[in-house]
Amino acid sequence: MFALAFGESPFEKAFYERGGSVALAALSGKYKFPEKHPYSSKVEELIRSMLVVDPQARPVCMEVLQTLNAALSQISGEEKSAVPSPDEVVINVQTPLV
Repeated sequence: MFALAFGESPFEKAFYERGGSVALAALSGKYKFPEKHPYSSKVEELIRSMLVVDPQARPVCMEVLQTLNAALSQISGEEKSAVPSPDEVVINVQTPLV
């Protein structure tokens, strides 16, 4: 999501500035947001939560979608969620994804 928002990996900049490897930069969890950007603090907070070093502490995909949907609803003023709740999602495990 960081790369989609800012057009670059959060870790490549640290790699180019300090040397080393992108993998080590990612494992350290050190990155910086651009000083000025058009995103709300909620979006920045979501991106930070997705970049936590411990994978178990990161939000699952449905949580990310719900957070983004809530942010979009605030902007557009809509009350109806465009993202289904976890109870509404049905996955057919018999059908392979192609």
